[in-house]
Amino acid sequence: MTHHNDSFSYIMVWMADVIGQVAGIPIEIMGLTFLAAGTSVPDLITSVIVAKKGLGDMAVSSSIGMYCFYESYSMTNMIRIISDTNND
Repeated sequence: MTHHNDSFSYIMVWMADVIGQVAGIPIEIMGLTFLAAGTSVPDLITSVIVAKKGLGDMAVSSSIGMYCFYESYSMTNMIRIISDTNND
């Protein structure tokens, strides 16, 4: 299953690169906007569905929890990259 997710992620990033080149948008901007939004949309949809069911507390806690997870995951990877770079 992980292999399919990796393939999908690769294709998504590659297509963003191609679309950015055709539209004249730098890859950095594509990554910071379109790809970042693509990871947040599923969380947004889930929160809206839960809120419509009358579970507003769950929708808010889900949004905050995912934000904390993404931040801690990003910081961990950034620290790992920096420490690997410094060890070389």
